[in-house]
Amino acid sequence: LEAVRSVMASVKKCKKILKEFDADVVVGTGGYASFPALYAAKQLHIPFYDQELIDLAAQSSEIDPSYFQTAEESDVGGLLHELSANLRHDLSVEEKAFLHQAKVIREVAEKGSCIIVGRCADYVLSHRPAVFRVFIYADPQSRMDRIQNVYKETNHPSLTQLKAADEKRSSYYRYFTGKTSAMRK
Repeated sequence: LEAVRSVMASVKKCKKILKEFDADVVVGTGGYASFPALYAAKQLHIPFYDQELIDLAAQSSEIDPSYFQTAEESDVGGLLHELSANLRHDLSVEEKAFLHQAKVIREVAEKGSCIIVGRCADYVLSHRPAVFRVFIYADPQSRMDRIQNVYKETNHPSLTQLKAADEKRSSYYRYFTGKTSAMRK
């Protein structure tokens, strides 16, 4: 019961912030740990895009939808990727997927206020003056507990697996933006 009160208090605070800021676009990373902000946005009728963004990108391109789904966990930017880049004369599928997804992000943002989770959206929309960026952090043990208790996963990730997944996300962000992600080390 205390957890429900805490979440609802967080939703209330998020609603206040979203009303005061009046952003055109709200970009959040950190996945579904951002529930209070997302629920507040829903109550305020601010569109939210996560899986929906992947679906829009996949529907409007000829690229296999699986590339959009797993893009942030792909191995772009690694040594093999860099070496193979010198052998190609055109863009990789990952690069084409990123560029198409960036186009969809800009189109969604042009329609009005919305929330976009991940996908380098903070970078893609960096030219816009009213973008509110949020990074949500949870310590590794809390993340492992959440995977077990909330998602009921039986294959519990190790700390090494969590760090590897974080490094892939950071590498993806660094590769496509040239910047260091906000991810906490």
